Amino acid sequence: LGRLAPEIGNFPSLTTLALWTNQLVGTIPITIGKLLSLRQIWVDDNDMVGPLPTTIGNLQNIEDISLYGNQFSGDIPTQVGNLRSLQRLWADGMSLSGEIPSTLGDVTSLVFLYLDSNNFFGTIPSNLGRLTNLKDFRISANKLQGGIPVDLYGLTNLQIFYIDNNLLSGTIHSDIGNMKALVDFQVWNNGLT
Repeated sequence: LGRLAPEIGNFPSLTTLALWTNQLVGTIPITIGKLLSLRQIWVDDNDMVGPLPTTIGNLQNIEDISLYGNQFSGDIPTQVGNLRSLQRLWADGMSLSGEIPSTLGDVTSLVFLYLDSNNFFGTIPSNLGRLTNLKDFRISANKLQGGIPVDLYGLTNLQIFYIDNNLLSGTIHSDIGNMKALVDFQVWNNGLT
C-alpha cells in the first residue's frame, strides 16, 4: 500500500498522472495544485480517502479528472468552477456529500459529468443549464430533492441523462422536447409526476 506523496507537486511539467488500479491509500495532497501543466489525472480504482483538495482549482489546463472507485468524502470544492478546460469529470461511486456546487455551471467545456452513487443532497443547481457541451450527465443514486430545473431542458447536446434513485419531486416540464439529442433518460425511483 502506498500514498501519493506531497512531492508530486515538484513536477511542474507533468501533463499526465495515471495511477489507476493500484493500492494507493491516503488523500490527494494539496501540492497537486502546483501541477499547472497537468491535463489528465486518473486515480480511479484505488483505496484513497478524504476530501478533495481545494487546490485542484489551480489546474487550469486539466481536461480529465477520474476519481471513481475510491472512498473520497466531503464536498466537491467550489474551486472546481475554475477548471475552464475540464471536459470529463468522473466522480462516481464514492462517498462525496454536500450540495453539488453551482460553480460547476462555470465549467462550460464539460462533456461528461458523472456524480452518481454518492451522498449529494439539496437541489440540482439550475446553473448546470449553462453546460451546453454536456453529452452525458449522471447524478443517479444520491439524495437530491426538489424538481428538475427548467434550465437543464436547454441542454440540447445531452444524450444521456440519469437522475434516477433520488428524492426528486414535481413534474417533467414540456421543455424536455428541446432535448433533441437525448437517447437515454432515466428518472425512475423518484417522486416525479
